[in-house]
Amino acid sequence: MKSVFFRNTGRLNSAGIEEREPTFLSNRQTQGLSLWNNGRPEDGLDLRLNAAATGPQNATGYQILIDTMTYIKQQESTQTYYELGGKKPSDFIPVAVGEGAWAGSILTRRVYQNAGDFEAGLVRQGSHNARETQSTVSLDSISIPTFIWDDAVTYNLAEIEQALVASNWDIIAAKHEARHKKFQLGLQLIWFLGTKSGNMEGLLLNNKTNINTSFITAPINGLSAADFTTFVAGLISAYFTNVNKTVMPTHFIIPMADFLGMQVLTPGSAGTFPVPMLTYLETAFKAATGNPEFKIIGNAYCDADTSNALRGVNKNTYALYRYDSKALRADLPVDFTATQPNSIDNFNFQDVAYAQMTGVGFYKPLETLLFQY
Repeated sequence: MKSVFFRNTGRLNSAGIEEREPTFLSNRQTQGLSLWNNGRPEDGLDLRLNAAATGPQNATGYQILIDTMTYIKQQESTQTYYELGGKKPSDFIPVAVGEGAWAGSILTRRVYQNAGDFEAGLVRQGSHNARETQSTVSLDSISIPTFIWDDAVTYNLAEIEQALVASNWDIIAAKHEARHKKFQLGLQLIWFLGTKSGNMEGLLLNNKTNINTSFITAPINGLSAADFTTFVAGLISAYFTNVNKTVMPTHFIIPMADFLGMQVLTPGSAGTFPVPMLTYLETAFKAATGNPEFKIIGNAYCDADTSNALRGVNKNTYALYRYDSKALRADLPVDFTATQPNSIDNFNFQDVAYAQMTGVGFYKPLETLLFQY
């Protein structure tokens, strides 16, 4: 027996009522599916899967109400996510890929020089204390645990066929793309904010680096032109003190809300910025650090509303640090890998993707200084 769908024709009969013509559907097309509540047109359209509840075109699923004048476009509109403004996590944090695969932890050794006093090595010829000094070193290590992640994709022949009947949609490719996107977004979240449990730490949320809560107390884009010189000098001075006057920072990561506010010319007590505030600030940092490649980058994970929603930390966070794999590093011993699809009954199929990762390890924690308010 064939199911019948009465399609509107747009033609009116002699009584002024629109004519409908029968369209015969196969059982494969209609099995377990209905546009109507309880399968009864008199009960109205079934909008249970429609979050907006505005019409059947927004409901999720294969079966969508169309008519003879409907054209199904093959281009699909997919969800949009925050993906670091086109940058990669490795643009913010050094990432080592492929080292230490399947190890339970990754150990990094740290070497300290115990060379003693240089002047003690000056030789006094002809004296009784012409002995030689010695230079020695000490060694310690930091061990970072690794974590294995996996995620399965399952599908069956019925799903594939129904998707093809509905709109020539490749459900297998869509599921695999969704899984890969989950991996990418999850990894970037962990490397910035750590895990909810705290077993992996991130650049912005960790218990290894110092946090200054007194220097930055409001958005930088609210500074006047006259205050910029004082701000840059004070910020670099705070960092230089934190690292015991050894090295200069290379990156300054700031909340996206603050970053976007520095794209315009803003009047100050010393007049108007000759260039956008961001350019003005970058130039000042490059001059102060002596590094023409110094970078200021906006990051939404730094915003208080984002970190509060994701990790319960209602603080705007600024990170001034040195981009150096000897100072901080995230490890990805096993990159995203998917197995071949398999089936035990040739109807249901499954494949699994897996990876191995660590949080951010701080091997020279003083070279990262966080500011919060």
